[in-house]
Amino acid sequence: MIPMVKAWRIAFYRDKQSEIRSFSAVFAVSDYYAVDLIHFLQSSGVDVPGEISVAGFDDTPLCGMVYPSLTSVRQDNAERARAALDAIAKIRAGEPFETVITISTSLPLSFSGGADG
Repeated sequence: MIPMVKAWRIAFYRDKQSEIRSFSAVFAVSDYYAVDLIHFLQSSGVDVPGEISVAGFDDTPLCGMVYPSLTSVRQDNAERARAALDAIAKIRAGEPFETVITISTSLPLSFSGGADG
């Protein structure tokens, strides 16, 4: 589990650095954590994406504000909102609802994922 406190997270990255570097790619749970990992790797002399690719999740505006720009999974936010509102309505009405909901995604490639452009 990745620590939420930044200082603890950096210590975690340092402790796990050789293991992290043994992979060709890392998929982070969010864009924030992906950018955090990229900064750590770059400050440790690791070439992202030359030595290791990093991808995030959420496809937030943050993806284009970092170098290299972040590859991130994109969800259909309108579909996600509809599913959430539907579940809330069913909970309030005391009706059964799906606890696992599948939302369509896409993966637009960017530089952190090793794309050429």
